[in-house]
This record gives sequence, structure tokens and C-alpha cells, in this order.
Amino acid sequence: MYYPYFRGKRFELILLRERASLFGHNTVRPIIEPVREDMASLRNTVRKLVKHESQFVLVINPQCGQLRANPDPIFELVQAELSEYPGVSLGYIVTAKTDAHRVEGELEEYPGPNVSIIHYGYADGKGLAGLLSGSARIKEHIFIDGYAGALYRKSFENCGRPRILVRDGFKIRRNDAYPPTEHFSDLHLTYRREGMQGFGDFLVIGEAYRDKGFAAYAIAIHITYINRDSDMHIKHFISDRTGSTADPAGKFGEARRKLISEMNSPDSEIYKSDACNEYTRMQYRGLGYLKKLSMQHHLELVTDYLLRKRKQDRR
Repeated sequence: MYYPYFRGKRFELILLRERASLFGHNTVRPIIEPVREDMASLRNTVRKLVKHESQFVLVINPQCGQLRANPDPIFELVQAELSEYPGVSLGYIVTAKTDAHRVEGELEEYPGPNVSIIHYGYADGKGLAGLLSGSARIKEHIFIDGYAGALYRKSFENCGRPRILVRDGFKIRRNDAYPPTEHFSDLHLTYRREGMQGFGDFLVIGEAYRDKGFAAYAIAIHITYINRDSDMHIKHFISDRTGSTADPAGKFGEARRKLISEMNSPDSEIYKSDACNEYTRMQYRGLGYLKKLSMQHHLELVTDYLLRKRKQDRR
């Protein structure tokens, strides 16, 4: 199962609503960490996911954004919309600052049977595994690679719950500094060898949280693809002009021409997703929309890979 990790910013939530049908089966299970105090967009997203009978993880103690100091609006949303919905699991992040002895007590404040523990920097794996071993509410353990090492993860191998590894495959650079192609991830191939029952990533946004964007000197379109060895790489299509912030629409046209040329190449390995097809015909609508399309393409790519693999495994 694939666990894409979303921060609940505007375009991430729009994407979740528009592609809710992708999550209406047991292949993709998004993690949503709310970061905005305005609950209207998140509420609409949750309702759309519920309508499609999606499974998802909703973080109730976000570590980024406006809700970090006061997650009460999330609690109110859970009570109003999700208290009886079986497809949601409440995500609880444990960090280096977490008081493990308070975890179970805090979780009891929230309705619903399922809890996903998100391991994001806590150090004492054996101690935490012992404290949580008697809790029937724990649905799964989600480990953020780089914050939960192999020895830490090993502490939970006999917990009787699925274990998921989320790895950031996106290397953030200035737009004009991206190489044409680079490796993204092989976790979709190796997660079982690492003792995991699922895998995830931060799509093409990256793990590091940034609250606001900035004017770009170059326009970049980031497109993941799976090569003939089933390994996942990413292509970066960069505008020709990179010397100023002027004319982003024209620069988008430069980057798009490179994408179209690659897609039309007879040996192209790019999956012809709905997002890629929209890139080829759209007018420039801002950097946020470009990021949304790149995330959408990645979701469609991984979903297609998993469905094809499932069919092959059944033969």
C-alpha cells in the first residue's frame, strides 16, 4: 500500500478532492497533516474522501504550520465529520520532544478506534513499543526515513501491526540548478525487504515544510517516471531563461515545450497521465498549480504501477 504524505496547504487539498476516487480502494492511503487554521477547505476535502469511501490518515497533532500550537479545530472536525467513519485513522506524530507516557491519554480524547503512530524523531523505540504494546487502538506504525532508523524500526517488528516506511525522494534545489534527470526512489521495490508492509513519500514537494513560496527565476516542471528496470527517476524540465523573475508564463511555455518533446519521443518512459496531458494544453496558472499537476502525475504514476503489479501477482 502507498502512503503519500500531504501537508494541508491549498493546492494539496484541492488535489485530494479532485483525485478522491484514487483513494477509494486499498492501494493508496494518503496522510494529511493539516497546517491551516481555516478548516473550510479541509472539511470539504474530508467530506469528499468519505463520499468515495477512501481510507486516509488525518494527523491530529501537526508539527508544522498554523495549527501546531492549537490543534483544537482538528479535534472539532473529527467529532463533527469522522467520529463514526471507519476509513479514517488518526495520525499521532511522536518527535524527540514527545512525552511517551502522555500519548495514550491524549489519544483517548479523540473518538474512533484507529490510530496511526507517525515516528518522526522519537529516540527510545524499545520504550515506546513497550508502552503501546497493549493498546488495541493502534492500527499501524508509520516511520519517516531519516527520523526513524533501522534499529529504531526493528523495535516494532513484533508489534502485530503493519509498518510503513515514508522516504523523501525529492531533492530540493533552486529551479535552475536541477539536473535533467536523477534518481527518485526504489522504495516501491524494496520496502518488503526492509520488513515493511507499505511505503510512502512526500510526492514532488519534499519533506521540508515551507509556508510560503517566492518569485522564481526559472520555471521547473518535475515529472517522475518508472524506467524499464522498474526503478523510479525524475525529470526536471527547466525554462531557458533563468536571469530574472519576469515573464513566468513565457518561461512556463519554454519548460512545457521540453516536456512535450520528451513525451513525443519514441523511446520516452514518461507515463501519459491525465496531469501530463493537461500540461500539454494548459495556459500558465501560477506556480502552485504547476506543483499540483506534478503531484497529481506522481499519484497517477504510482497508482498505475501498483495496479499493474497487482494484476501480475495474480497471474
